[in-house]
Amino acid sequence: DNKTYIRYFLNGTTNEVIIKILDLSGEMVIELRGTTNPKTENEIVWDVTDVQSGVYYGVV
Repeated sequence: DNKTYIRYFLNGTTNEVIIKILDLSGEMVIELRGTTNPKTENEIVWDVTDVQSGVYYGVV
């Protein structure tokens, strides 16, 4: 299964959620758009089939 699941919780309302995935050098790998459901857990599925193994971090 070449997928990674990113979960996040929104305390309030917003018009959009953008999560930038960066590698350890700070270079952006992908920009993901997420759901904006307030007061509940949201989830983005990232298909990592063509992504090199390693450590990545997300910025909301």
